[in-house]
Amino acid sequence: MISHKIRKNYIISIINACEFDDAFIIELNKLYLKYKNYKKVLDITNLTNIDYKFIYFANKNKIKLINRSSSNFLKLFLTHSDKYVKIYNTEHDLLTNNIIVKRRLKLCS
Repeated sequence: MISHKIRKNYIISIINACEFDDAFIIELNKLYLKYKNYKKVLDITNLTNIDYKFIYFANKNKIKLINRSSSNFLKLFLTHSDKYVKIYNTEHDLLTNNIIVKRRLKLCS
């Protein structure tokens, strides 16, 4: 299930499910057609399964992400997707443009 809210010039869609599937893509595309003039943001805090389909969808549509889950951030980091999408920790960080990528992880051996 997807809920949404409008903040400033952003349409923030909140995914309230564990997995991202084709039904979400259809629903989000309809929502984005309705709100063409807004910047797209997905809150993926509740999402536990991030796959290639989700990453491709976010990159292709230039969607910003809100993520409070460290496991999601780690998945995005390990797939190098955090280099291509803007990730914010909270909605407040989004509105103040405080990108989490500035605090990017490093792998050390």
